[in-house]
This record gives sequence, C-alpha cells and structure tokens, in this order.
Amino acid sequence: MLAQARSEECEILLNKIKNEEIKAAITDFSIYSIMIILSNYNLINGLKTFLLSLSSYKGIKIYRSKISDLLKALEFVEKKN
Repeated sequence: MLAQARSEECEILLNKIKNEEIKAAITDFSIYSIMIILSNYNLINGLKTFLLSLSSYKGIKIYRSKISDLLKALEFVEKKN
C-alpha cells in the first residue's frame, strides 16, 4: 500500500511517530478498517506486520471508540447528507 502516491511522505511521518518526534492518535475502528483492506488484498503477512508494528510506535495513542462516539460520527454524516 505504500507504493501509492506520497508514500515517501507517509514513511517520514510514520518514522516520526515511531520515534516519538510527534504524537499521533488512531482509533480502533481505523485499525479494523486497515485489517479488512489488507485481508481483502490477501496481504496476510502485511497485516501481521502491521499489527505487530503498532506496539513499536512510541508516539501513538490508540483510542478505543465508544458507542457514543460512533453515534456522534453518524450524526455528523447525517448532517453532511
């Protein structure tokens, strides 16, 4: 997936997060979405690497979505449509 446009910029960003030069957050929902995408492309080894690598990112906070958060996101989507 990093073979896409702007992959070099993504790699720089990820390295900065990994080395705690910057802080970042990701939701568990985003992680699950990445898992589904990699699975759909049958990139199981890449999926395993992705999941194992998450623990090495010192600057990342994994945010656990609550039902109330998901409902707020849905409200946002409804307003956009």
